[in-house]
Amino acid sequence: MQISVFPQDPRPSGWYMTMPSPPPPVRRLEGQQVADWVVVGAGFTGVAAARRLAELVPDARVVLLEAQRAGMGASGRNSGFVIDAPHNADASAAEMEANRRVLKLNRFAIDWLEELVEKHQIRCHWARRGQYRVAATPAGSKGAEPILTLAEKLRLESERLNRDQISARLGTRYYQDAVYQPGTVLMQPAALVSGLAHSMPANVDVFEESPVIGFDTGPPHRLQTPEGEITTPRLILATNGFTDGWGYLENRLVRLVTYASLTEPLSERQLRQLGSDPNWGVTCTIRMGSTVRRTADNRLMMRNCFRYGGETAVGDRELARARKSHLKSIADRYPDLGPVEIVTTWGGFVCVSVNSAPYWGGLGPGIFASVCCNGVGVPKGTFAGRAIAEYALGRQTELVREMMTFPQAAKHGLGPLIGAATSLRLAWSQYQAGKEH
Repeated sequence: MQISVFPQDPRPSGWYMTMPSPPPPVRRLEGQQVADWVVVGAGFTGVAAARRLAELVPDARVVLLEAQRAGMGASGRNSGFVIDAPHNADASAAEMEANRRVLKLNRFAIDWLEELVEKHQIRCHWARRGQYRVAATPAGSKGAEPILTLAEKLRLESERLNRDQISARLGTRYYQDAVYQPGTVLMQPAALVSGLAHSMPANVDVFEESPVIGFDTGPPHRLQTPEGEITTPRLILATNGFTDGWGYLENRLVRLVTYASLTEPLSERQLRQLGSDPNWGVTCTIRMGSTVRRTADNRLMMRNCFRYGGETAVGDRELARARKSHLKSIADRYPDLGPVEIVTTWGGFVCVSVNSAPYWGGLGPGIFASVCCNGVGVPKGTFAGRAIAEYALGRQTELVREMMTFPQAAKHGLGPLIGAATSLRLAWSQYQAGKEH
């Protein structure tokens, strides 16, 4: 079958353009090749799966295929948070137990990633700085209450801040309320995923700029790329919201596009206006609010605006609209900052399901998948990718058992109406966010 659904934004993100270390020269899949395992997708899920396979079967040849360069895809386009705290604040008793498992797994992923960053000296500005959950409106302050309640139930360290305390740390009086939680890691996402992909064990071959354009189901499975072909008895898809393009999980996965901009380094005068915390991350207490970063290399990142991702090409006009929104959002929060220069504005794909659950497990003989993180994809993709490798090898590990307790992505039941329904809901949610946007 022909594979034709890909993310179509050839422009790199600001993160990729400002990586502290350049990536190594690209290797593309060429000619006729054979592998014991093929993993498709070199995002956080795919690199975790490939690494774990290589660790557990060191004599096997593992091939990791990436359509773009590692770090240019969705994993390198997020806001650079590795969050430990679950986001399901309005949880029932049964869901609270799931929250405890998610917290445990997120922290496991953070520790594993930190170990790899240190071992391979990955320059990605990795820092345990925490996150600020902020509110600019009474509705946002109301949204802080379940966050604090959840933190109390999970025994998460949290600190509530008023406007003056927020201003002292972040340099803005835009927010009236905030909850600070120290468990989050901040990092440079493109640099991290690129560093992970290029520090694989010796039995992993990483081929970039090698999109799979044809797929014949086996086993053995045959995958075609523009310059080559590879045959394998065992395949792991870490293709997230684009898995339906392979003929799997139809009506289960919903693609969204969100947009971000990154500034050039700020001047000393501008930096003095950003508060006492030199490296911070802000997320909103309610949906569709803006995410803001002050980065370790003295830039601002602003992320807001969403659309349905049925159209996989990200065009110039939508990026121009997003850039305008980002500049306004920066000016609203920092009216005395003066002009800032944007390095670039980009779009990135997020995959969600109607029941906020992933798909994880088998798809057919010798085919496995771990997709649909529903946001917070760095820790989720990391532990799920590691787990799918163990599961595919038949290992009944504690991690596999934990993954098998979660529900699977449900069918949305809307068929061709999913685009209109999602667009309407996004528009309403962004309107409701108001000043939080």
